[in-house]
Amino acid sequence: EPWIDVSKKPMYLAEYGADAWNALKAVEDAPAQAKATKLLTSDIVNHSSVLGGVCLGGFLFEWSDEWWKDHMGSPSVHDVGGLAPGGGPWPDYIFNEEWWGIVDVHRNPRAAYYAYKDINVPTSESYASHSGLATATMTTSTGPRATLTLRGGTP
Repeated sequence: EPWIDVSKKPMYLAEYGADAWNALKAVEDAPAQAKATKLLTSDIVNHSSVLGGVCLGGFLFEWSDEWWKDHMGSPSVHDVGGLAPGGGPWPDYIFNEEWWGIVDVHRNPRAAYYAYKDINVPTSESYASHSGLATATMTTSTGPRATLTLRGGTP
């Protein structure tokens, strides 16, 4: 059921993302994680309430890998596996709980970091452009003072 049929308020996705371990290939699959990150984030942006959509935003899970998450493994070893409810994310549909970071445990960025970084987020200017509003910013010698928004015309 579409969210708009459930509520007139925007939704917020508290956690979304994909892990970087591909159990089908038994290797780190940074391109697959980057693809999933880009697709999921783009879907949130394309349905942004700033653009008149139903999504207020989302929080990308996870910043850094969490080596402690697989209770059968060691906190000092990057294990595969882990426990999580439901079916896992693309491409292998398995949760690999220690591999969700867009940076690794040493804070080295993965391809997903760059995919996420390169996505343009909606702004008040994109809202004005999308909704047919015109905006103008009055500036002074000390910088912007106020933004004026008009419906259906040029400011």
